[in-house]
Amino acid sequence: RRMIMNKIVVKLRWEIGGWDDKKTIVPVIYSDFVGNYSKYLNDKIKYFFIFLKIKMNFNYEDYLYKVFFDSSYGYESVDSVIPLFEKCIDEIKKIKSNQMEEAFLGIGEGYAAEIKKEGVLIYFLYDFEIYGDFSIVSLECFYKTLINWINFLKEKPNLKKEIIFECEMN
Repeated sequence: RRMIMNKIVVKLRWEIGGWDDKKTIVPVIYSDFVGNYSKYLNDKIKYFFIFLKIKMNFNYEDYLYKVFFDSSYGYESVDSVIPLFEKCIDEIKKIKSNQMEEAFLGIGEGYAAEIKKEGVLIYFLYDFEIYGDFSIVSLECFYKTLINWINFLKEKPNLKKEIIFECEMN
């Protein structure tokens, strides 16, 4: 019997899509879960919601994009947020080596990531308990995406370039 592989496919690219002028080139992340997200979520959710009863959302939401993009635009420039992402990388390394239990990335205006060895909970900061909208991704996927995102932001914008990679989620 073959085991079904759960994975996230991540795409990084530059697009024209400034908030007001529709001329500004912005960095964008797209991610999609391939496999059985509901089963994956059931295996991971206990690490984040021991006491809280919330409305369960068993569909994968592209909150990787929201936590990284929202964070990027909570600052005056894309470059100014890179040191904060690099600090998060250092914290993840400490979590992976058991020097820290958890970290938090919430530098934008609406989305945050609660980072633990067992996974990363990404959610909307406001009315979270009411709506229960969130995604959980593996620590390795979050880490790999963050490293790729930082490197991508350091490059000169190029509308023709797209980076695609996968993260196993089992």
